Amino acid sequence: MMMQYIGKALQTGSLQIYEQELPINDGLRVEEVRITVCAENEVLVIIRDVSDRKQAEIALKQSQERLKSSEYLLNAMFMRSPLAIAITDITGKFVRTNPEYQKIVGYSEAELANLRFTDITLADDVDENLRRRDLVLNNECESYQMEKRFIRRDGSTVWVKASSSKIDQDNGDPPFFIGILEDISDRKQAEASLQSLVEGAAAKTGANFFPALVEYIAKALNVRFVFVTRA
Repeated sequence: MMMQYIGKALQTGSLQIYEQELPINDGLRVEEVRITVCAENEVLVIIRDVSDRKQAEIALKQSQERLKSSEYLLNAMFMRSPLAIAITDITGKFVRTNPEYQKIVGYSEAELANLRFTDITLADDVDENLRRRDLVLNNECESYQMEKRFIRRDGSTVWVKASSSKIDQDNGDPPFFIGILEDISDRKQAEASLQSLVEGAAAKTGANFFPALVEYIAKALNVRFVFVTRA
């Protein structure tokens, strides 16, 4: 191989650079070869051991491939998760949302990218939400949970259980927040229905509240058996 590059250097007069690998013991030595013309029909050959550099390059490439694979895996988990997940910046503006989150709030990812979470939170729940968020931001707690209401794109209200925590950045930039939602509308509706049943029974019974409550619930739900116990 060297003679080929020497001939090319003499023919063109240009510097020739190539790498060659030499098996040494159980390893591999990588050399960089530089060939330059120094006189008529004479060349200068400089050989430099670049094994460490090549190993570093290989390690970097492998690390980048692992990172790329890891990022792909994380992105797939984010997008396909059955949990509703959103990432917001320090101002509350949406950075990323997954399909399940978009399904709950009724907005597309492009629409949410122009909104803050406070824009779709019921006004009555905003102050408490911001108070808890500030506790996390000020390192007074690591995360928070709360039940709140979102106003969907169609104007309807959806009850959710929101869990949120802070994601600090290594470069010192402002942190992000990651939030996970659970749609609890069915549970809230059931609680409201039960409360209505209890209030209806209490209005009609007085002292015989518990026996009457059982009968009232049985009739309202059209069931044969109901058990109510004191705590």
